[in-house]
Amino acid sequence: MGHGTEDLSVSGFLGHGAGDLSVSGFLGHGTGDLSVSGFLGHGTGDLSVSGFLGHGTGDLSVSGFLGHGTGDLSVSGFLGHGMRDLSISFISVSERT
Repeated sequence: MGHGTEDLSVSGFLGHGAGDLSVSGFLGHGTGDLSVSGFLGHGTGDLSVSGFLGHGTGDLSVSGFLGHGTGDLSVSGFLGHGMRDLSISFISVSERT
């Protein structure tokens, strides 16, 4: 969807295992714009989520990925082009043996 506030696109995909899910949305070029996507990949509970709020103060991007094993997690955040910009990231990985 285009260049106006509250424009929204959503799509879903169920992929390689039960509960796999992909969802994406995009709201365009103004304050409060938001993009969110999720992917549950190669195993139950795998998850990727990302969000982006665009070109003004308080912009926010957050993404997470739970990869090839249950509980694997990476999350990063970036607030960019204005005052109070912030970057935070952490990763926690656990593999079942």
